[in-house]
Amino acid sequence: MEIGKRTMWVLVCLAFLWAGCAGDQQLKKQVSDLQAQITETQATLADMNLRMEEMNSSLFVLRETTKNNREAIKKLQEQADTPTVYINQPQERVAMDTPPSVMNNNTAAESPLAPMPLPAGGSGGPVGNDEQAFRAAVGQMEKQNWGLAIYDLNAFIAQHPNSAYLPRARFALGESFRQLGELGQAVREYERCVAAGKTAGPYAARSLFWLAQSYQQLGQTEKAGQAKQRLLQEYPDSPEAKKINLESPR
Repeated sequence: MEIGKRTMWVLVCLAFLWAGCAGDQQLKKQVSDLQAQITETQATLADMNLRMEEMNSSLFVLRETTKNNREAIKKLQEQADTPTVYINQPQERVAMDTPPSVMNNNTAAESPLAPMPLPAGGSGGPVGNDEQAFRAAVGQMEKQNWGLAIYDLNAFIAQHPNSAYLPRARFALGESFRQLGELGQAVREYERCVAAGKTAGPYAARSLFWLAQSYQQLGQTEKAGQAKQRLLQEYPDSPEAKKINLESPR
């Protein structure tokens, strides 16, 4: 009788252990399925965020285009109501023996937004149509047509992915987004310019400077400090690094 009870007790314990193992395996399967669902949801959210950024960029372009069209129509109406008086003015005579390179350098120096030559090491090789397209996009920035500048710069990047002007275009795109208050997208373009390294020339240091400023405005003080530290370490002789040193408390 005692042996029967012991046998029954052992069987009951074995049943509980088997049920516990089965439940543990089922729980592990449920956890694995849940992790897979979380991973899939994160991928979906990342894709949605990317699409939202693209839609925001398109929306800015449309807003700026509408604004520019309204201003252009207003100016045309004012011109139509105002009589035009044409006065012949003497044109400045340019010496025929002046090298084209000197003329281009003088023109570029007059505008801070004009394309600057990048240092040796660019992967674009001789510039041609890419230079013309880049100057057209920068021209929109000079007119403060930030939406149109974003549109033209994105088109330039897509059509000339190997141009020596690509890092400069990334910096210009970041500047245009920053002017519109889109600091998140500006940060993304500044980061891409910095990633170009030496091929970015002076624009890498400028991008790090504005990265620090943008991160500070976004409330991300740690990342702002990292950008400043990287600027001081990698480009200590740049004007931007000197400005950071002047702004830092003694």
